[in-house]
Amino acid sequence: MHHQQIDEFSVTDFRHTAHEVWRVIRARRWFLLFPFCIVSTVACLGSLLVPRQYTARTVIRREHDPVFANMTQKGWLQPYNDIRLHLSSDISDPKFIEEVLAAEDLPEGLERFDDGTLTPAGSKARQQLAAAVAAGLTTKTIEASSYRDVVEIDLTMPKPAVTKDILGPLRDRYVAQARRKTVAILKSVEAFLRTEVDRRRDKFAKLQRRRMECELKYPGIDPNGPDPAQAERSTLVIERAAVERKMDDLSLQQEKHKTKLATLVGPQGDLDSDAGPVMLEEPNPRYVQLVQEIEHLEKAIAEGKSVRSMTEEHPEIKRNRALLAERRAELARMPRTLMVSAKVAGNRAANLARVEKLKKELADGQAALVGLDNRLNSIQERFARLDRDRSLAIEHRPEYFKLKNEADQLSSELNVWQQNIAPIEHVLYLEDKNRSIHFTTVQDVALEATPTSPDARLVMMICFGIGLGSAILSVLLVELIDRSYRTVKQLSTSLGVPVIESIDETVTRAIRRRRLFRRLVVMPALATILVAVTALAGATAYLSLERPGEYGWFSLLPGHVVQVVGGRNDFSPRGPITDSWPSIESGHDSNG
Repeated sequence: MHHQQIDEFSVTDFRHTAHEVWRVIRARRWFLLFPFCIVSTVACLGSLLVPRQYTARTVIRREHDPVFANMTQKGWLQPYNDIRLHLSSDISDPKFIEEVLAAEDLPEGLERFDDGTLTPAGSKARQQLAAAVAAGLTTKTIEASSYRDVVEIDLTMPKPAVTKDILGPLRDRYVAQARRKTVAILKSVEAFLRTEVDRRRDKFAKLQRRRMECELKYPGIDPNGPDPAQAERSTLVIERAAVERKMDDLSLQQEKHKTKLATLVGPQGDLDSDAGPVMLEEPNPRYVQLVQEIEHLEKAIAEGKSVRSMTEEHPEIKRNRALLAERRAELARMPRTLMVSAKVAGNRAANLARVEKLKKELADGQAALVGLDNRLNSIQERFARLDRDRSLAIEHRPEYFKLKNEADQLSSELNVWQQNIAPIEHVLYLEDKNRSIHFTTVQDVALEATPTSPDARLVMMICFGIGLGSAILSVLLVELIDRSYRTVKQLSTSLGVPVIESIDETVTRAIRRRRLFRRLVVMPALATILVAVTALAGATAYLSLERPGEYGWFSLLPGHVVQVVGGRNDFSPRGPITDSWPSIESGHDSNG
């Protein structure tokens, strides 16, 4: 035996290569068919051991109530948006799933203590089931808009009955929890806002009290507000002017009385009854009229600025100022008294009475002047006190401005916080009346008849791919291990000598009969059996994935065949066999 040369397997000539391949396949056809059937059968039967996953599906719709959508618009929808965005994480929360399992008492048959509580092993089993449910839950948005969402919730698990029993309560409890969670968020926000409003209101009230205390303690500290001392100042100005005018009038009257007294008494102080006509000073009527007009104008100007809050630019103030200037100028030119002639009476007694009267009037005038002077001093003192108060107010004005700015800023913040409470109250009212968000079950829990995993086509491709790969590998191994010469060219190439003639193998009749029997009977029969077994295994694997109901009947067929062979012919679609078929609805696993 010699090694085959690489030239024998050259692929430069496509026809030669194809001929060699066909020769190998024809010569090694049984080494190709048998491994393919055996390995494919084993792979198909092994696929039955792959865990099946069944999916239950439900569809819910979440939409805004028309009243809710119209009233709230975009105000305080964040809790509802959070519920919508976190649907997948909320419904897949293991703690939430454990609550659902506890309410449904799943899984069944957990170990419990005498008081009904779960043992550590039972708690662990429930936690494992919750983790499996959380891993198998998926959500998919079918339709999404600002006010409407249609969501599909899928649960994939190995046991179909448990899958269907869990998904329904899970959906219902999630809807109830979403409502409770939304209300809890809104109430928490409302409580927080009210707390902040109360805190800012108390702080604002304290600032207002401090501000009022400053205004009472330092009148006129607010330059933008009315000055309480301005009215008093204006009154004092008018009173001071009146007192000064009265003092001037009294002084003038005193001078007049002194002049009359001097005229009546004479230079020596004796009464002169024979005195002739003398000139006396009398008050000028125009001067008195001008003084009264000036007093009236000053009072009008003071009242306009203090009581009516007029400025110097006001037309009435400007008109009064111009008229006041004219009257003062005229008053400056006008003499206070006029000289008139008076005839002194010759009666000594009458003159004496007049002298006494003048002296009395002089004394009363002097007392009045003293009183007016005291009043003028008190007015000046009051002016000084008002000036000191004004200086203190100006000194404390920065502190007052700081309090005012803090109060204004706090008032603005308080308004903002208060404005946010009303929308929450509206939303909570609508939530209490069930006019907020509506959850509707569009599709109830439905379990798919076929497993969602593994995929039947992929499984069949893998099984038969493995069989084909094994068959090709076996053919290559047999071909490489075979050291015999099959052609003259192989022999001449290997020995290096030309072959003149070749003699075929001498086959006896008995050998020929055995070879014909094996080639025509044994091998085809064996191949037929293997192909049938492979087809049966493939059909079993395919039915277990695509038609679990038919697979259940098919898997029980061998046992019933045995019963028929044994003499028990109770194989009937309506007999006890039908009741034992596994089905998805009854909760049996299609893996048997």
